[in-house]
Amino acid sequence: MINEKVQWRKAAQGIRYRLHPTRKHGKQPDRYYVIRYTVDGQKKQEALGWLSEGWTLDEVQKQLSVLKSGLKTGEGPQTLADKRRAATEKRKADEARQAAEQSRLVSVSEYFEQYYLPFAKRTKMPQSWDKEVSHFTHWINPALGHFPVAEISFQQWEVLLKMLDNGTLAPRTRQYIAGTMRRILRHASERGFDIKIPTDRQLGVAAKDNRRLRVLTPKESEDILTELEKRNVHAWRVTKFAMLTGCRAGEAFSLRWRDVSMEEKQLCFADTKNKDDRFIPLSPAVIDLLSGFGPGRPGALVFPRPGGSKYAETPETYRAVVKSLGLNDGHGRRDRVCFHTIRHTVATQLARSLDVRSLMDIMGWREISMAARYIHSNEDTKRAAMAALEKTLAPQGPAKVIPFATG
Repeated sequence: MINEKVQWRKAAQGIRYRLHPTRKHGKQPDRYYVIRYTVDGQKKQEALGWLSEGWTLDEVQKQLSVLKSGLKTGEGPQTLADKRRAATEKRKADEARQAAEQSRLVSVSEYFEQYYLPFAKRTKMPQSWDKEVSHFTHWINPALGHFPVAEISFQQWEVLLKMLDNGTLAPRTRQYIAGTMRRILRHASERGFDIKIPTDRQLGVAAKDNRRLRVLTPKESEDILTELEKRNVHAWRVTKFAMLTGCRAGEAFSLRWRDVSMEEKQLCFADTKNKDDRFIPLSPAVIDLLSGFGPGRPGALVFPRPGGSKYAETPETYRAVVKSLGLNDGHGRRDRVCFHTIRHTVATQLARSLDVRSLMDIMGWREISMAARYIHSNEDTKRAAMAALEKTLAPQGPAKVIPFATG
């Protein structure tokens, strides 16, 4: 509100000012300007500011002229509030434009560290985002880290692909690294970046079927366990447990006694690869195995290494036994025995007696396609089916003719 008791002086049409009682601006007293105008028949009076703040008579007249023009044409600001609002909106638009421009300059390296990695740590299991960190550190960052995220095109992808081609990497590994890069870009795309994300096929990294073909025979399983028991009882325990349950290696390595219930004859694999808890029944053989050295303290590992620490990878003794038994001699990459071969073997054995739904529950699969990836076909069943098909094409003998009666 303008204090009308203050002595106001006219500076020009629609413009008034008052003098500061003590403060000077140059040699003259400082002036405080206000303007008067009419909006929809109502008189308005608004304060602008002091001469010392830059409000010269010339600037005040320009301000009043803009408002009068808006009132006359209906375009542009018609009050100071309109003008301030327009200025605020313009400032926000300019800031948004500058922020968008700055975001276009964010490099792949900066985006990964500041945005993607924190997101991955919140939403993924440690082994998943840790693998992505490895992919990024060794391959993606050296090739693309300095490029702006918004400018990643097929041309930049070629830089990464050439680096992968020059490395001694398996096709599936190249596919996984490309997948990590695609997930980074998809994360950016969902947050406003305009990026085209190519498929594996477009990049030429779609791996061929790398499904392992090998399953252990009963004798091979027995030989492995016999040798392990002689050399390392800890490796023997976790290997036999895997052979009796078909669990993933990481599930066995992470299992703790609090997850095992001998009374209820079941155990829980907590926070598995699918981020679910999976319960499986304990067979008498598993109970006998666990009872032989447990139970331990609730928080203790069920299958620790000899020193008590957690296994981070397949026990070295297991690999040594497989090598000493010559199980991989003369076999190709997809036909070699590794710790995961145990899971394939168990899936194949269970598939002979379980329905698909029960098999998926035991093995911890969400999709039927995963069951198809692990289950190996039964040759006897296939032969029987082909024999049945053959019978449908065998000659059936002469047709029996029934004559119609004639009247």
